[in-house]
Amino acid sequence: MFSFKTKAQSLTEIILSSFALYWVSFKSVWMWSLMLAIVSEVATLYYVSIVNTLPTVQPITVFYVVMLLLLMLIPSAFFSSLIVYRLYLIGAKVKKTNAEMVNYVLKKFHLLVLAFLSIAVINGIGLSLFFAPGVFISVILIFVVPLILLDNHGIIEAFQYSWFLVWKNWWRTFAVVLAPIILFIVGVPSPSVAPPFMVHLILDVLRIMLVVPLFFSLVLTLFYDTKLRH
Repeated sequence: MFSFKTKAQSLTEIILSSFALYWVSFKSVWMWSLMLAIVSEVATLYYVSIVNTLPTVQPITVFYVVMLLLLMLIPSAFFSSLIVYRLYLIGAKVKKTNAEMVNYVLKKFHLLVLAFLSIAVINGIGLSLFFAPGVFISVILIFVVPLILLDNHGIIEAFQYSWFLVWKNWWRTFAVVLAPIILFIVGVPSPSVAPPFMVHLILDVLRIMLVVPLFFSLVLTLFYDTKLRH
């Protein structure tokens, strides 16, 4: 059975521990991961339709893109938080029903949505203006959600503490999460590519469904390891 370690680990040990957590938890989180993947694909298709049918850099286009972002963030925050919380419960060897988990997440949901929105805006601005600083900020804020969800921090405290935890471990954090981030980004469906669009779409949903729990397993294992180092 998996459990979070009580002493700091090497990068190899963190990755192996993360895969162990991923392996034992997948049967408990795959449905939420599937819902998250579907939300992501629907949002992507809607975004492509907006870009293809509306004028670029016009108020109406910006309005639709912002609305899409807001509508996507709510279910994304919910399903992501359920996955992170289930991974935590498995690692901490705590048993809770799905109803208890949903109730716990909903109590913090306003903070989680604000956190997801803030991170999305900050990352979007950073990546669109300056790619390297954008990547740096994306990694530095990677523990915000676990800090809110698991350690009962507020928004500002979570941002500050995530920065504190990652600041001296940035390259270590980046190295651990790089592979799932690449797997998550690569493969956005397009009607112009082969295989046929629907096949590609289904494969892409499956890809995201498989990668998301791995990403959160890596983040959570790294989260506890980094806290031990401080």
